[in-house]
Amino acid sequence: MDILFRKGRLYALNGHELLVYDNIGGPDQKITEIISISCADVTCFTYLAESSHGELLMVSQNIESLCKTENFDIYKLDSTNLSWLEVKNIGDDFIFLGFNSSLSISSCKYPGYKGNRIYFTGYPMVFGHKSSKKVDSDIGVFNMEDGSIESLPGFICVPRFPWPPPIWVYDVEL
Repeated sequence: MDILFRKGRLYALNGHELLVYDNIGGPDQKITEIISISCADVTCFTYLAESSHGELLMVSQNIESLCKTENFDIYKLDSTNLSWLEVKNIGDDFIFLGFNSSLSISSCKYPGYKGNRIYFTGYPMVFGHKSSKKVDSDIGVFNMEDGSIESLPGFICVPRFPWPPPIWVYDVEL
């Protein structure tokens, strides 16, 4: 479940089903269901983010059988037709994606980051892994242009270690 409040509406994503709440708490409260999209033969986790251009994005993190991120799919909300449109390129934006936080930012504001990328933390089951061995963490950068994933060096997940929530950026202007 992921929730995002923007432009006076509350968006709640449960898997690939989006509910939109208007006039929350008001006498004419309205709930709209947006057409859902299903995952194709993989486990996936979905997140909401707002692009730097004000578009509502649904990001699907697709996980392979070895508990590693395989790739991502991104969709933007077409509020006129109440549907999702696939996005192949997010331009100068980059997205920070984690278990309880998603954030899209323009790389024009932060030249140290490359646009058209997703910086991500991994699949939750890796952090609860029962093995006594160390497990490589699933933390990296996904390149939307060529579909490659670059690992972030130095991150190791120790089994049964409580992983903190991803805190990507601290900037008083955000």
